[in-house]
Parts: sequence; C-alpha cells; structure tokens
Amino acid sequence: MIRTLSRLLLAFCATGLAAAAAPAAFAQDDPRERPAGPPLLGKFGCAESVYTGDGYRSEQRGFVTLLARNRYRQGRGAVGRYRYDAGSGVTRFTGGGLDGSTATGIDGKRTRLFITLDLAVDTEARWACTHVRKG
Repeated sequence: MIRTLSRLLLAFCATGLAAAAAPAAFAQDDPRERPAGPPLLGKFGCAESVYTGDGYRSEQRGFVTLLARNRYRQGRGAVGRYRYDAGSGVTRFTGGGLDGSTATGIDGKRTRLFITLDLAVDTEARWACTHVRKG
C-alpha cells in the first residue's frame, strides 16, 4: 500500500512539474512575445519604479531619442550609438549617457522598452520607456 501511494505521489509530482514548466516554455516560443523588430525612431519618455519603504513610486527619468543611422541621445547629452540584434531582440547602447546599457521590447512592442542600466557592481536600474514622438 505504501509503495503504491509512493508511486502515485511520484507520478503526480512528475506530471505537475511538467505541467508547471510548460507555460514557461510556451511563453518563450510564443510569437506575441518575440520582438516585432528594432525600436521605432523617435523620442521615448522613461520612468523607473522606485521602492520607498512603504511601497513603490514612479520617478521620471527623462527622454531617450533614437535617431537615424543607429544613433541616440539621452536628454540633451552627447550622441551615442545603438545596435539592434534581431536574433535576441536586444538593443545595445555604446557611448553617450546610456553607454553599456541594453533595451528590450515590452510585450514584443517596438513602442515600449525596458532599458537596463548597469550602475555599479551587482546594481542596475530598469527604466520603462514609451514612444511619445516620431523621429
């Protein structure tokens, strides 16, 4: 009896784990989650969700403008360059205010981005940016 219950429990757990893993695997292959292409040219307004001890608040982080010929500008700062990798859906920034940062589409959209900035060792900020004006 105990052996039978053990087998049933093991079979249930194995099935449950496989079922739990299936949605994660599906999400990676879901075409709606894949980037639709490089981010649109133009101005993006950015904000960051910051923990304040009793909850989160949204803090504005300014603008990032994607320019023609793979150039960008953060606010009124120096112009840098960006490169979009179609295979991974990641945009990488070099030079300028976002040097070393990366961006990915939110929900596969070209008009919404997460920009991840490496600030220090094991510290990063993540901005949510929305396209506000065509370039």
